[in-house]
Order: sequence, then structure tokens, then C-alpha cells
Amino acid sequence: MDINKPLVKTLAWVAVPFKVIDKGIDNAKNGIKEEIHHFEAKYKVMALIGACFLLFVMFFSITLGLLLSAWLENYIAGFSILTGLYFILAVTLLIVYKQKILP
Repeated sequence: MDINKPLVKTLAWVAVPFKVIDKGIDNAKNGIKEEIHHFEAKYKVMALIGACFLLFVMFFSITLGLLLSAWLENYIAGFSILTGLYFILAVTLLIVYKQKILP
């Protein structure tokens, strides 16, 4: 009787759980990589949308400042009013944040 056959069968029974565990670890790694790529793409899109929104706010602010300046016939007054409005908005948001009114 060949002694190698039972030895190979025994070693196969020992090695199978390690292969299953290794395959499970590989599947988990692939799942984590896929999830990271999903979040990375999501945040890149959000950053692009945020940059476009900030450009819109900047150009809208310049336009509004010029319109106020033309209406008041004083360039400094129009932009000063706009700056004051942004300051009031920033202070209000800071107070709301400190009071924890919004989540």
C-alpha cells in the first residue's frame, strides 16, 4: 500500500480550510477596494460640483456688486453693502453652528 495517498488526502483536508479563508480574505479585499473607489469617485464629483457652485457665487457676487454700485452711483458703496450682507450671513451661520440648532 502506498503511504503517499493517505498522506496527500490528509494534507488536502488540512489545506482546504486555508484556501477558503484565503479566498474569503481576497473577496473582502476586493470589496473594500471597490468601496474605496466608489467613495473616491463620489467625493471627486462633489468637489467638482462645489467648485462650480463657488464660481457661480463669485461671479454672481461681482455682478450684484456692480449692479448695486451703478444703482447707488458709487462703486465703493455697492461692494460695501454686499460685503456687509456676506458678513451678516457668516456671523449668523457661526451663531447657528455654535448654538447647535442645526445638526
